Amino acid sequence: MFISSIAAFRGSGGTSYGPMKAALHPYAFDLASALGPRGITVNVVAPGFIEDTEFFRGTMDDERRTMLVGQTHTGRAGTPQDIAETVHWLASPGGGHVTAQIIQVNGGAERGR
Repeated sequence: MFISSIAAFRGSGGTSYGPMKAALHPYAFDLASALGPRGITVNVVAPGFIEDTEFFRGTMDDERRTMLVGQTHTGRAGTPQDIAETVHWLASPGGGHVTAQIIQVNGGAERGR
């Protein structure tokens, strides 16, 4: 399981963060192909704006938060629990036939508005 980012799809404003996260995607596909015959799944979770994390703590003003939440179709910021539940499901027997996938957990924000 890898943790990527919405920035892998939308860019990261000229920093190397987005391209570095995007590099995980084909790597996961290659690993899934190689490890699948041994019953090992490999997936990527790509979060969007996940409030109350170290990544955003201390850098978020009200205007930016409003803009990021406004890009979602759910009308809310993501939570660490949203990511934890997704990872838990992928690691559970229920996710046992899911491999080589990029699961975006961003409330639809990757599509923007």
